[in-house]
Amino acid sequence: MSIKHLQYARLSIKHLQYARLSIKHLQYARLSIKHLSGLCKLWNIPNCDLVRTLQGHNCNVGAIVWHPHAMESESARVCALASCAVDGSVKLWNMESSDPLADVEGHAPHRVSRIAFHPSGRFLGTCCFDSSWRLWDLEQGEEVLHQEGHAKPVYCMAFQTDGSVCATGGLDAFGRVWDLRTGRCIMFMEGHLKSIYGIDFSPDGYHIATGSEDNTCKIWDLRRRTCVYTIPAHMNLVSEVKYQRAGGQFIVTSSYDNSAKENFRESANTYITPDLQSTNEDTTDALVHVPTDAGVDTVWSNKTWQPLRTLSGHDGKVMCVDIAPDSQFIATASYDRTFKLWAPE
Repeated sequence: MSIKHLQYARLSIKHLQYARLSIKHLQYARLSIKHLSGLCKLWNIPNCDLVRTLQGHNCNVGAIVWHPHAMESESARVCALASCAVDGSVKLWNMESSDPLADVEGHAPHRVSRIAFHPSGRFLGTCCFDSSWRLWDLEQGEEVLHQEGHAKPVYCMAFQTDGSVCATGGLDAFGRVWDLRTGRCIMFMEGHLKSIYGIDFSPDGYHIATGSEDNTCKIWDLRRRTCVYTIPAHMNLVSEVKYQRAGGQFIVTSSYDNSAKENFRESANTYITPDLQSTNEDTTDALVHVPTDAGVDTVWSNKTWQPLRTLSGHDGKVMCVDIAPDSQFIATASYDRTFKLWAPE
């Protein structure tokens, strides 16, 4: 994906305060959006036409995620998406109906902030405001793990690509890595000064990225069990962090400073955008920071972590960001009541 000439599609969501999103790109592309109104909406991409409105939640929806094998089958009995809400409800959806396929019960009255599918698609992880996270077997319809360890609500989680471990981030400012076979915590991530709102595994499974209310993004090495980078990413809290899913060449963060930023990775010690590489190193080093308080997206340098590219964007807090599996699209959603779909020119 060329970052030199990124354009975006702007779609207004006039009747809502803000939205969160998730991209799925297989045989054809779909974008899912969750709303404070309790609705979930599916849009096709790149045209951004509304496909379906999912109705079932009665309060703010915290997250909506695609099943790993969504759209491989459009059977009415096959789960394609899952969503969670402030009232503790978790709902499963198929691609045929606007009504829920099933409910995952057991969290109420505690808020469920985020959910994540296990890579196998059989299990669903849920983050609960009772300071625990849970793993559900969707085939058997039962809870198989209920783990405590965080001192405050668990806000976000992600699974390693092989499905052997998961990572959680909490409002206690700590991250934890868990062995799913035993349920034990095998790594404690200490370093953020405030709550962790975003977490993601690199595709190779060796690194974890976390985004925090302390305005930074940290990269953790699972083999060394330590933080290897701290990126002073934003001027306000980092609301989400995502790795590129094919190769992990860059990460994208979103923030309440109205921006989303792309951090490019060339090797274990280098981050750079492939399309901005040059035999003349001064060309890259000469690019400087552009303020990000006006709703912009920015590409970061690998040497000084200064932005390489600033992209005009949102007028309000950016709540979330996601990357299409084929890296052809980046989507952002904001308090300005719009989501934007970014693609090469």
